[in-house]
Amino acid sequence: MLKRLCLSALCIILLSSCMGDIENEFCSLRAFCRVTPVTGAAPLHEALNNPGLFCTLTAKGSLYTFTRQNGTSVPLDMGAMGQSYLPLQTINNLGLILGTPSVPDVRTTQFYTVAFDIVCPNCYDNAITKQLYLQDETAVCNRCKRHYDLRNNGIVTEGGKGRKLFRYRMTYTPAQDVVVISN
Repeated sequence: MLKRLCLSALCIILLSSCMGDIENEFCSLRAFCRVTPVTGAAPLHEALNNPGLFCTLTAKGSLYTFTRQNGTSVPLDMGAMGQSYLPLQTINNLGLILGTPSVPDVRTTQFYTVAFDIVCPNCYDNAITKQLYLQDETAVCNRCKRHYDLRNNGIVTEGGKGRKLFRYRMTYTPAQDVVVISN
């Protein structure tokens, strides 16, 4: 009995010591963005409908700029389109990385869309706001040299250990031609 009790206590200690390293799938920071029509922003439409493609979204007032991985940009003036909108809300309102990983969800085998903050989370933890850039299915920080795998929930794959990308909840409804990021 004592042996079983000690084994149980040891298992609890080991499990609880590992739990400190677990990060939530979604960050708890406030974020909001609504884009419609998605088809009016070609880089966004392409990224949400083609596994392996991503784009960035930055905003100044009602002007949203969508940039493909190859660097070409498309501006979309939400106000001029007659859309009601709330200003982009992210860390320092810098922007988002949006797209569809080339690897399907292991639980459902379906492709899914993702929204990450464009701010490097490890630089941000050091009170530095540094914008990431896209390189294939990787987000890269010029400052800390970390590479984040967009296919694998934004984990660090190069440049030393660190925290994964800030991921936000996202809903893409093709039938209504709208995407909403809301945390």
